[in-house]
Amino acid sequence: MNTVVDINTEELKASAPIIPYIKTFYRDKITITKENNNVAFASCIFHDEDTASLAFYANGTYKCFGCGEHGDLITLVQKIENVDFHSACEIIANNVGYKLNYVQVNENWEKYKDELDKHTRRYWANLQNNVEALNYLINTRKISPEIINIFRLGFTDQNEYRYRKDMENISSKLVFPILEHRRINPKCIGMAYRSLRDEKPKYINDHNQTGSSNQDPNLSGVFIKGNTLYGLAQSYKGISTNNFIIVTEGYFDVISMHQSGFTNTVGIMGTSFTKEQINTIKRLTDNVILMLDNDVAGITSMKKAIIELMKVGIRPLIFMNNKYKDPDEMCKAFEHDHYKILSFIKCNLIDGIGYVIHDIIYNHKETIVKERIKAFTEASKIISLIQDSYQKEAYTIELKKELY
Repeated sequence: MNTVVDINTEELKASAPIIPYIKTFYRDKITITKENNNVAFASCIFHDEDTASLAFYANGTYKCFGCGEHGDLITLVQKIENVDFHSACEIIANNVGYKLNYVQVNENWEKYKDELDKHTRRYWANLQNNVEALNYLINTRKISPEIINIFRLGFTDQNEYRYRKDMENISSKLVFPILEHRRINPKCIGMAYRSLRDEKPKYINDHNQTGSSNQDPNLSGVFIKGNTLYGLAQSYKGISTNNFIIVTEGYFDVISMHQSGFTNTVGIMGTSFTKEQINTIKRLTDNVILMLDNDVAGITSMKKAIIELMKVGIRPLIFMNNKYKDPDEMCKAFEHDHYKILSFIKCNLIDGIGYVIHDIIYNHKETIVKERIKAFTEASKIISLIQDSYQKEAYTIELKKELY
């Protein structure tokens, strides 16, 4: 198998501040003539000039006020060394001692993903030429053309069976490509299809590639829905910038939240929150907000998710409100106004562990002693997952006070 580098560009650039980097590795090409804490100036290397108009900023970017050249450290290295993006990243990483993550490439998987990518491009073109489908997304669901492009939304052909032999009943449906967990050039690994007029079934998903008897064994594992977070490929930068992740259920929930400026939002695609999804989140951040649907199934799923998140050291906040059934409805109600939505979310956030414990207490507080002992045991198991000793003690005291 070949290998490919999976680059966290934000981490790479953070490990190589641009001003110290050029002073160390490009002192023969770039001469700093003026510098303060946040900016350094040099004569532009991209055009002839008498004054120093090329500015390097502490935030990792540069711009020439003479010729307009601009970018970040990666683009600077690309231009100076005349190399492609990945080679520039490797040069920077080698210079500063940053360890790049090399991932093995399964050629069978790559061919499969390339084929799906071709379909998504065809579906996108179909959507642009279908007035009804485009009107539904833009005017009914209030999704902007920019977000449509970012999430590669599309529409299947009315006779899709002519093109796809692997899926049935997906003609004339909206398409939600599900992308692999990669920061750079992510490919499609599966898709969800939605009926335009809400006919049943509303959603159809690509089959999980489990290596069953009727599937190509070479594709086993390339797409497992429960291992995947919808929208993660589009959310890496937002998660890194905000240092927390918002978890929703559905496709439109993720899309509407991104449209509203919450670009650190991912979706579990209506499934139960899995350990694989939780482990993916754990590798990115310890700060999680759960915004699952406001119905019995969503609340039940949220309680289970809180416990599973705590097992890996994540203590989540949960969004609880009785006004909107899901984040998509909320975003539309606020007309995708980021600050109004942010304010509403903040007013409806509660501590996840506290919610689960108080739910147990509420359901058993007035019961007989035997049942209260069961409740105490159940809640104590959850409290034991808390890693902070002071918080653990505080919840234990409160639990005893409530149940005894």
